[in-house]
Amino acid sequence: MKFDFAKLPAFFLKVFLFTIPIGLQTLLYKGEFFTGQFNYFSSAFGYLSELFLILAVIAEGVKLLIIKETKDVYEYGPAEYVWWGIFLLIIIANLVSCIFASDKGLALLSTLKWLELLGVIWLLARGTLPRKQILKWLFAGAFLQVIIGLGQYLKQGDLGLTFLGESKLGASYLNVAKVDLAGEKVLRSYGTLPHPNLFGAYLLFVLMLLFQSLNRKKALKYFPLIIFFAAGILLSFSRTVWMVGFLFCLFITVERAIKFSWKQLIVAFLAVFFLLVVFSLDSVILARLMDLSKLAWQERIYFIEAAWNIIKTQWWGVGAGNFVLEMGEFTTEYLDPWLYQPVHNFILLAAAESGIWLGALWVLLFGWSFELCGLAMRRIIKSERFFWKSHIAMLLCIILLGMTDHYFYTIWPGQAILGVYFGLMLFDFVERKKAL
Repeated sequence: MKFDFAKLPAFFLKVFLFTIPIGLQTLLYKGEFFTGQFNYFSSAFGYLSELFLILAVIAEGVKLLIIKETKDVYEYGPAEYVWWGIFLLIIIANLVSCIFASDKGLALLSTLKWLELLGVIWLLARGTLPRKQILKWLFAGAFLQVIIGLGQYLKQGDLGLTFLGESKLGASYLNVAKVDLAGEKVLRSYGTLPHPNLFGAYLLFVLMLLFQSLNRKKALKYFPLIIFFAAGILLSFSRTVWMVGFLFCLFITVERAIKFSWKQLIVAFLAVFFLLVVFSLDSVILARLMDLSKLAWQERIYFIEAAWNIIKTQWWGVGAGNFVLEMGEFTTEYLDPWLYQPVHNFILLAAAESGIWLGALWVLLFGWSFELCGLAMRRIIKSERFFWKSHIAMLLCIILLGMTDHYFYTIWPGQAILGVYFGLMLFDFVERKKAL
């Protein structure tokens, strides 16, 4: 059987998409945290999925140089070039910030993550894989994560999947995310991701892509899968993800793109009720919703205070990836060493680390992404209306999650989610333009 090099980029890209949530990683660089202890956010890691991404980029580059392609190469127009230009400026701004960083090694490695993200977007936007294949491998990876998350909740501990990068988990462990219930600790599901919030956001992102690709006829076929993913999202106990997921469901209801019969709604109610009973979720979810702990909010306020103080007094930034190393100098409150982490706001974190211009560039990039969706909306036929409105809804959901947490900016699987969305959006926009 003859080896076909032209298929190699697609193969590596498939494996990358599947392994995005796999937590297998290696420590590349350890920053000097002020206590001498280890801090996740003052260090740099290399994930397994990054290896497959790099191989995919190299293979695609070699294919372009030595193999004549039979398919059409996408031709970008001014609107797409503006988007790419803004993203390149984001990378340059991060690179410039290395000059001002106290830990230049950490700053450089943090900047390289955005260069890798450029590779994700480029591969997807140019059609290295068909859209259906992209969704297929994303769903496969997410399906595995839901199974692991369900197992973790039932066991109230890890499943021993260290070969997949699963963290050591237990309701009695320190520095493990839990929910308080009547004085008892209930473990939140992680999957093989670094935190339950990211676990929930990842599953929600994949579920939104599933809804985007559905029509009324397919809704019933995928109904069990939707319930299955919803269970995983519930077990993340991420209130922000719950809220954003509710808003996306509200959007689907208002758009009436997918209509369910009374029988389907009754089945859905019974399925949800079954999950609540089997996993004893009713009291835990209620406790989580009613938990208005001042401590959690106060901690986030301290992070925000530190970010604003950096922006006001050192508007050129403290260097990419250096927020946690420097935040102690810009807050008046004492925080225990294990509470040092990036500010839970994407734009503030970008501006504090790499200057106010980087915060402005991210706002511009998101704004221009809305513009691309708007351009596509003005050219669509009626049958595509929901598809592009859901693109806008997903972008809004990503922004809302980014304004309340930092994983899209600081943790590779979160960054990869962002890259996959942007790559798919650009791919869909070019496909729409070609079809006119």
